[in-house]
Amino acid sequence: MGRLMSEKDKDNPRALSFVTRDPSAALKNFTDARIGLGRAGVSLPLKDWLSFKLDHARARDAVLAPFDPEAVSRELSENGLETLILKSRAKDKKEYLIRPDLGRRLSPESLSLLETKINDWNIKDPDVLVCVCDGLSATAVHAHAVEVAVKFLDLLKDGPHTRAPVIMVTGGRVAVADEVAEKFGAKVVI
Repeated sequence: MGRLMSEKDKDNPRALSFVTRDPSAALKNFTDARIGLGRAGVSLPLKDWLSFKLDHARARDAVLAPFDPEAVSRELSENGLETLILKSRAKDKKEYLIRPDLGRRLSPESLSLLETKINDWNIKDPDVLVCVCDGLSATAVHAHAVEVAVKFLDLLKDGPHTRAPVIMVTGGRVAVADEVAEKFGAKVVI
């Protein structure tokens, strides 16, 4: 394993950096994974370590950010979409992270509310149902859910497809959409 030189000293054969080249560095061309970073003694190079710490902090912030379903519902309503906010069986974010199974099912209260609303709406077997869950990134939901739902459902507006109101589930994992779709009798759930 050779030593890497800085750009400034690449033409100076006596200038050596403290980073030992990783033999798998060439594989970086084929993946976004953190491979081939090299070593500085027994540790990662400082730049790579700090980059990892920053990305890890951003990921934690995204996971722990609070979900504001009322704000998303308001934005969807402003775009002409009816919504219903439900909750999973997970009581809070901590339980959601520890017990993924609870995020895959609606709470008994939400299940009852959903059944009542389906009867009130008199929607039977819609072709399409959009279900928004905060999942592991409320940040992503706040940034993209409204635009995606509005544009997607706008494509169906003039077609023969029937659609259900947008359902939002706090503390929900992807599989909770299956339970919601089953209650509606929806053919497709997004």
